[in-house]
Parts: sequence; structure tokens; C-alpha cells
Amino acid sequence: MQEDITVNEREFDRVWSSFTALLHESQDYICSEWHHGVEALRLMERPIEIEKIKDVISTQGGAIKLTYPVGLDAWFAILAQGKFPVYANVRPPEHVAQSDMTDFYHDLFGHAPYFVFPKFNQVSKQFAVLWATVTKEQRELLLKLWFYTLEFGVVARGDKLYAFGGGLITSNVALKRFINKNIEIMEYDLASVLESGISAAGEPERLFVFESVADVYAKLTEGMRHVV
Repeated sequence: MQEDITVNEREFDRVWSSFTALLHESQDYICSEWHHGVEALRLMERPIEIEKIKDVISTQGGAIKLTYPVGLDAWFAILAQGKFPVYANVRPPEHVAQSDMTDFYHDLFGHAPYFVFPKFNQVSKQFAVLWATVTKEQRELLLKLWFYTLEFGVVARGDKLYAFGGGLITSNVALKRFINKNIEIMEYDLASVLESGISAAGEPERLFVFESVADVYAKLTEGMRHVV
């Protein structure tokens, strides 16, 4: 991969105001760990400075690599090297509420806030290393684990539920379905996760609730062991 990949500032600016406005509207329904990471990385401030973000997350064992969209195998190969792939492409304004593909906003606002936590960096790299060693059938199951934990996981705080997954947070359409309870929400169960589908548009059939963010990592790790 080239090391001089950059994000198109003009495309980024076209989406910034409307995307962050949607996040502000829903911020009370997003977990505290996400808020902590956003503040630590100053993601709500302009300009976004990638080098400073790299410096902060490096103190927690994290690293990122800007890249253009690649296949799953190549994506996990980058992550297995200890660098979380961050796509440089930017969603168009008409798709600000839900992009039809992973983009810079998804990675920056969905996953990067967790890069300030060593456990996220450890578990995601562990997952990527495992990905390279398993069969096609096992990868299909692993993908569901990743999808329903790190992309669309929900965590409980007392009697309230909060969005944790990066895909859930950066898709205002999915987030509103969660907030308004217009999607099935159930307690995490590994068998149910592995039986759940992923739509062609990358949408979940249901959402799974975890006891805490630590529980997300624990259940993901247990699921990895189960699959292999």
C-alpha cells in the first residue's frame, strides 16, 4: 500500500457539518467509552489531524493505516500487522445518514474512538491474525462475530442501552432504529449470532446486548475460540 494516501478535504468538508450534526442529535444514546475516545482524539474539532491521532493512539498500542477500499482478506492482513485500516474514501452528501460502503467517516467516528483503549487494539489484531489461518466456512462465522460485536454491538448501563458498534454509531438510519426500538434487540447469545444474517446492504437482522464493553471483548474472544 502507498504511504502517501490522503483524504480528499473537499469531499470531507461537504459531509462534515451534516454528519456531526446527526451524531450530536444521538450522542446521549452512545456509550461513554466512545465519548472518551472522541474527546481524547478531538474528533469533533476541525481540522482533523491524522498525525496527531496516530500519536495519541500509539501510546495505547494502536496504529492506523490510511488505505483505499480493499477486499476482506487484504483488510485483515493490514490489521494483523497491528495497523487498523482506515479508508480514505468519503461518502457523498446524499448518503450522509447511511453510506452504502465503509468510508473515512465510518472508520474515524465508528472505530477510532476505541483505539485509545489497549484492549480494543489487542482483540482486533488477535481476530485479524486468526482470520488468515481459518477456512472459508469459518471466516463466514467469524465475520458474523465481528459484525454483531464491534460493528453493531449494544452495551447495557443499568436499565439503559447504549450503542457501541462502529457501524451502528455511524449509520444514522440504524442508530435511529435502535433508539426507537424499531429492530429486535436481544441478550447476546453466540448461537443466535452465528445464525443471524447480514443483509446485502450491510444491515443487521437484530442487535445483541452485552453487559459492558469488556463483555463485548470477552464474548468476541470466546466466539473466536468456538469457531476454530
